[in-house]
Amino acid sequence: MTSRFRRRILLVLLALMAQLMIFTPGAVAAEPQPDAVSVPGSFGDDVGCPGDWQPECDAIQLTRRSNDDVWSRSLNLPAGSFEYKAALNKSWDINYGLHAEQDGANVPLVVPAGGATVTFFYDNATHWVTADISTPIVTAAGSFQSELGCPADWSPDCLRSWLEDPDGDGIYTFTTTALPAGDYEVKATVGMTWDVNYGKDGVPGGANIAFTVGKDNSPTTFSFDSTSHVLTVSATAGLPSIVTQKAFWLSRDYIAWDLGADPTNRSYALYSAPEGGLTVTDTGVTGGTAYPLTYSSAGLPDTLRQKFPGQASLGALRLSGVSADTVKTLLRGQLAVVATDADAVPVAGSGLQIAGVLDDVYAGASSSTLGPTWTSGQPRLALWAPTAQAVSVRFYTAGADSDPVETLPLTGDENGVWSVQGPRSWANRYYLFEVTVYVPETGKVEHNLVTDPYSVALSRNSVRSLLVDLSTPSLKPDGWSSLTKPKLVKPVDQAITELHMRDFSISDPTVPTAHRGTYEAFTDTSSNAMKYLKGLSKAGMTTVHLLPLNDIATIDEDRSTWKSPPCDLASYPPDSDQQQACVKTITGSDGFNWGYDPLHYTTPEGSYATDPNGSARTREFRDMVAAINHNGQRIVMDVVYNHTSSAGQAGRNDLDRIVPGYYHRLDQRQRRDLDLLPEHRHRAHDDGQTHDRLGAHLGYPVQGRRLPVRPDGPPAQSPDGGTSAPHRPAHTGQRRCRRQEHLPVRRGLELR
Repeated sequence: MTSRFRRRILLVLLALMAQLMIFTPGAVAAEPQPDAVSVPGSFGDDVGCPGDWQPECDAIQLTRRSNDDVWSRSLNLPAGSFEYKAALNKSWDINYGLHAEQDGANVPLVVPAGGATVTFFYDNATHWVTADISTPIVTAAGSFQSELGCPADWSPDCLRSWLEDPDGDGIYTFTTTALPAGDYEVKATVGMTWDVNYGKDGVPGGANIAFTVGKDNSPTTFSFDSTSHVLTVSATAGLPSIVTQKAFWLSRDYIAWDLGADPTNRSYALYSAPEGGLTVTDTGVTGGTAYPLTYSSAGLPDTLRQKFPGQASLGALRLSGVSADTVKTLLRGQLAVVATDADAVPVAGSGLQIAGVLDDVYAGASSSTLGPTWTSGQPRLALWAPTAQAVSVRFYTAGADSDPVETLPLTGDENGVWSVQGPRSWANRYYLFEVTVYVPETGKVEHNLVTDPYSVALSRNSVRSLLVDLSTPSLKPDGWSSLTKPKLVKPVDQAITELHMRDFSISDPTVPTAHRGTYEAFTDTSSNAMKYLKGLSKAGMTTVHLLPLNDIATIDEDRSTWKSPPCDLASYPPDSDQQQACVKTITGSDGFNWGYDPLHYTTPEGSYATDPNGSARTREFRDMVAAINHNGQRIVMDVVYNHTSSAGQAGRNDLDRIVPGYYHRLDQRQRRDLDLLPEHRHRAHDDGQTHDRLGAHLGYPVQGRRLPVRPDGPPAQSPDGGTSAPHRPAHTGQRRCRRQEHLPVRRGLELR
């Protein structure tokens, strides 16, 4: 439940804090409203502003709604992809972007063909800014709204009960402490009218949903799942939450947690439930097994303080008399730590972040061989999934849209590695793993069908992994095994040119049409592009730096779906803005991507191959490497190993679906940080690698962040006891420029 309900629980906690400051029941002090709110963005000149990103422009000023204090405005926008932010008081001094973060990233906006009227909304209480074309405007409409200050009950257009989704996980929530005790009814409405509404069990137009508030001003949370359309209501009397993960299980015998000012007058226990279902009641915790914890007044041992400096100041709880094998068993289910008072009433609780203890009890995994390997022609598959309850592999004859021809169980070992060995006939089979694992985000055991994170070959669009032997002769260009690298005396003597794979040849008419934008374009030695590269080599350019080439999450590898600008770009004047307006209409569907959203780190991107299905991309990647080396230049790859494209149960990146809670750290709002620092796995004959290291460049800790290739090292933590996400600068709209870009620092690492 961590991702889907983390914001709901956080809002409950904030509501509880707010109750401490109230002077009359339900009267929570509101943040002062600004004098003005605007939505400056890349569409400014399309709506009558002198230019883009101008927060003072009258055309983009929002109006404060009198009945609910939400700011809004409708704008007529042309088709295209845009970005925007909310700016307060007609300046950039205070602005809010993606995820309601101050000075955050720009909020993306896509307007479909033909243009549309787009209504923008800004809530100054939460600082969430959104548009109705991007996210549904969900209201909890019911018999309680007049208690919130709405003109009437059952008012879908009153946004005092607006359910919001700042973190974009598809779960819309609203929490209030303004309701007196009583029985109420509610439904979820979309679009501020009754035209689209959902009742009990998510049924369109269904029955009203009844709920009870047992005590005046108890925190009441409404949560709407945009996928299932189910609206749930939770009214609590203030029992502690075990959903948010504020405690850290650092080693097999120590848990770090903020224990408050007087931890000595409490009792503590670790709770575990293999299938989930732990519930905090006013008499204790039900649904699991308790393991007593002892408060250590001395704090964490020095070894753990040094290994986890971010948790060094937290209270220490010790788990005694439990073997490593028992710990491994506990890690396969739901976990919580709960503090009780002298009357055994729960007074504090938390879920647990488990990266530290996983590294401790599965330390041997750092020397395990993972992924597809071959020994004497026999294949072996190995997956690190230490919290899994079972793992199996499904084999297929096609890359998509077919049933498995065989399903086999994998066997787990003491290092958390699940493996299976098979016959030579497995070669060139597509496969997926089914991982049976408890997922805190959903609060239950899931059966996740995932690709192999260590894949060396994939089907089109990474639907399935492909089992291939990279030593197969058909995957090697002529002379590959004896390929000689251009000599480099010292790394500092390199002169480097940077290339984007697609851009290198996509517009070169001397490259065969089928090769344009692909690895194979480098084999066309008589093309203008290769002649130019050869000229650079003769002029002393020693090294070609290639922007990310590993499997990319958001490029559609089916070239038949790609679109071209619907205009003659060359016909426009050089100083015209028409080129940009035209290109905007097909952004995201033209096959171009910088590549900084990797999906599989050890497989080449399929859109750069003449055939993205099967192992052709591997052979063609090697063709490119050989051609550049024969050209007299070495190669450095930008491997972006410290990025992931997504996280969580609904994400495309399968790391978090294989070992939930391990690879991504949580920030103070319990959101996952999508940056990683993985182990460096080198592809044969690459001459170097670079790393997009914004964290290191900006002075943030990056050592030991979660590894997508195999486990090794602790997560970097913040000194406040919460997990700290490294700063990832946004493309921030500024007064004098369309957007401010913070470029990554790249460092070539010579391998030979």
